[in-house]
Amino acid sequence: MQGIRSINSNPLSNPFCMHMSKNKESICSECYSRRMILSGYRKFCIKPWSDMGELLSFDLLDISEIKPCPNTKYIRFSSAGELINLTHLENFIQIAKVNSQAINCLFTKRKDILVQLDQEIPENMIIVYSNPYINRQLGEKDIPKNANKVFNVFTKEYAMNNGISINCGSKKCKDCMVCYSHNNIRVINELIK
Repeated sequence: MQGIRSINSNPLSNPFCMHMSKNKESICSECYSRRMILSGYRKFCIKPWSDMGELLSFDLLDISEIKPCPNTKYIRFSSAGELINLTHLENFIQIAKVNSQAINCLFTKRKDILVQLDQEIPENMIIVYSNPYINRQLGEKDIPKNANKVFNVFTKEYAMNNGISINCGSKKCKDCMVCYSHNNIRVINELIK
């Protein structure tokens, strides 16, 4: 995430994150954000991420309430945490509108929220449906309404045994940008870290 601004919420207080982290088949059971907070490395993030989650999920912000991020090319929504509700998603759309100079990218496992959205997504926003389960291959046909791409995570053994081509992970996000562009790569596969 080096070189990419990020707007996050707290995975320790998000009911979806807490529930999914208990499922050993879920990528959430391997959540790096939870690990870093619980180990103390990112303990200082608990309050600001909790405050941000509350702010973005409580009520729809007016465009005039959102401070733009000038000189920013990329903004990542939810590199830590997850969508809390539909209002949270709608506020990310508002932030993307204010930051029209930037590519705004949301990774979410909340298909249930994505399909509820009934408004236009700005051209500078990319939504990646993040497959909640390890070693379950989703393809283009599985991309839900309002998403642009799907992101899968595999163990090395599973990928090798099932002929899965890995197209994420050999570079830093800022050097790759496959997820952050409207291109013909709609299925992204990564090895678990």
